[in-house]
Amino acid sequence: MKTFYRIMIVLLCVVLLVSAMPKPAYAGTNGQQISAKFKGMDCVQKWTVTVKGYNQSNVYTTWTATQYPSFLGCEIKTTNKWWKGSVSVSANSQLGPKYSKTVNVPKVQLSNWVVVKFP
Repeated sequence: MKTFYRIMIVLLCVVLLVSAMPKPAYAGTNGQQISAKFKGMDCVQKWTVTVKGYNQSNVYTTWTATQYPSFLGCEIKTTNKWWKGSVSVSANSQLGPKYSKTVNVPKVQLSNWVVVKFP
C-alpha cells in the first residue's frame, strides 16, 4: 500500500509541475494579439482603435474597431488577429483625445497579448 501512495505522490508532483510550466502564446511562434488599454475617464469613452502592421502571414493589414472599452480590463482587444514586428496602434475618441504609438510585437512570448497603454 505504501508503494501505491508513493506512486500517486510522484504522479501528482509530475502533474503539478507540468501544469505550472508557462504556456506558449496562442499565436504560437509567429505573432501576438494586441490589447489597447485605457485608464481613468478614457474608460467611459467610445474609441476607434486602429492597428496597422504585419500579421502572422506576413501580410500588411489594417484592423479597426469602434467600441467602448471593456470595463473588466478597460481595454479593446484584437482578439483572433495577430501581429508581429513594428506595429502602429492609434486610438481616437469622439470626445477629442487622440493617441498613437508604435510598438515592437515579438513573434514569441509567454503571454497571449502585447499590451499598449494609453495615454
